[in-house]
Amino acid sequence: MTVRYHFDAEDTAPWRGSSWATGLGFDTLDGHGDTVPLALTLADAVTLTLSWRGGTLVLTAAAGRLTLDDATGSVRWTLTPAETAALPPGLLTAYQIEMRVDAVETTLASGQILAQEPLNA
Repeated sequence: MTVRYHFDAEDTAPWRGSSWATGLGFDTLDGHGDTVPLALTLADAVTLTLSWRGGTLVLTAAAGRLTLDDATGSVRWTLTPAETAALPPGLLTAYQIEMRVDAVETTLASGQILAQEPLNA
């Protein structure tokens, strides 16, 4: 399966100590080669993992921490001020979004998050 993704929000770099709401949109190809939103709610599980030296944060749709939208193929999440404060400043936090269907786990997207130091710190 070919999956393409894009940030579906402008806020792609959280400020440490502030709430952060963002998400990714996913597209795939149908049987005719046309681009369609990925039907995420058909998955058995969708997980976002943030990891950095000394910490890990796992958000799941099952726990209500991820919002899945089949119409747009998007996964959205909100981190609390305490959660963003725990992120190290800079590009030191890795993220990975995975989807599990019938015991097959697929990484949909991975990369790094730029956690910004607040100007009034």
